Amino acid sequence: MLEKEQEICVLFDVGNGKELLERLETEKPQILLLDIQMPVMDGEEVYEIIRLKYPNIKVIILSMHYNEAYVSKFIMAGVVGFLPKNCDFDKLLSTIYSVHEHGYYVDAALNTLSYNNYKIPLPDASKKLSERQISIIRLLYHEKNVEEISKLLFLSKRTVEWHKNQIFEKTETKSVVGLMKYAISKGIITMS
Repeated sequence: MLEKEQEICVLFDVGNGKELLERLETEKPQILLLDIQMPVMDGEEVYEIIRLKYPNIKVIILSMHYNEAYVSKFIMAGVVGFLPKNCDFDKLLSTIYSVHEHGYYVDAALNTLSYNNYKIPLPDASKKLSERQISIIRLLYHEKNVEEISKLLFLSKRTVEWHKNQIFEKTETKSVVGLMKYAISKGIITMS
């Protein structure tokens, strides 16, 4: 069905995670639709490799596991969209176009699921930061700008800027690079 869309060029289709990684050595799609349950190598393992080796590829997950804990885990890891496997074709198309145009897609069905509600344990060293501020740090790590963060967290740009300034003050950092060094050293974000 995607091949019939004039504005979409389907580069390849594979049957398992190992085949996918082999194809990525020669072909680099802008957007990748990834299933989690695949033979040989599952999607979770494959995504970790893609995230490290091909950070410019935008990954949309299609999965039957469509719950808050599962979605939040992948979104915080850098996935730009997450859809139930049984979504209709129009929803899939609009997600692909949204990711192409804006860099991410948040499903309206997940409006109640915002980044500040993710139940992510915080290291002791970062207790002075709120969960929302931790979420903002993680989104900055994934190269989201203030406008993108405001849309993802359902906040105004002004509020995001305020939080960003508070984060710099609390962490005694002066730049995003300094903040990332701090966040890595405190275990707020991990390089794995």
